[in-house]
Amino acid sequence: HGLAEGAALHAQTSMFGTLGQKDGFVAVFPNGTGSPVQWNTTDQAGTNPDLEFVTALLAQVESTQCIDTSRVYASGFSDGSYMVSLLACTMSTHFAAIGAVSGLLLDKPCHTARLVPIITFHGTADPILYFNGGIGTALLHGLLGGSGTTAPSSTSTTTTTQPAKLHGPGVPATVQSWAVKNGCSPKSTDRKVSSQVTLRTYKCPATTSVEFY
Repeated sequence: HGLAEGAALHAQTSMFGTLGQKDGFVAVFPNGTGSPVQWNTTDQAGTNPDLEFVTALLAQVESTQCIDTSRVYASGFSDGSYMVSLLACTMSTHFAAIGAVSGLLLDKPCHTARLVPIITFHGTADPILYFNGGIGTALLHGLLGGSGTTAPSSTSTTTTTQPAKLHGPGVPATVQSWAVKNGCSPKSTDRKVSSQVTLRTYKCPATTSVEFY
């Protein structure tokens, strides 16, 4: 879930539970902590309680449900996208792939034990997590009722936006860095899938892929 949203809202908006009942997969909606509710996306070591929580969560679900442990995936939105980016770096042997919506990061260091396929989505007009980097702090604080939150240390903050650069810094550069990390070519191919949506792909090894909408 995103910052201040929580698991219940994310379950309603993603509708993964309904889709799971239809297509035959287990959907799990973890909840962060704090006020506003959020994820610890900055600490990679064993001192991160959210990483410990996810580890325990997987162990509990996999021991009580009929789970194919080779097909476990993590998806997240915004702050939750930051969290699944961290999971890709720290728990690559647990998750087959990640889906990051509005907030893919590449943490440093990022010592993956295997290549992690990624599908990610980010709008060029995102008013909070800007497409080319930075955070719309004024809007974010307004949505939180004037309270602040801590941005990732690697992310600068700004309150102005410029026309999106599709091959510029920020999200496009992060996606390319993940592609290179996964052994893909740094050169991408763009294909229009609708009037307002472009799919960017990379030539990758057979065991992985990086797709950016």
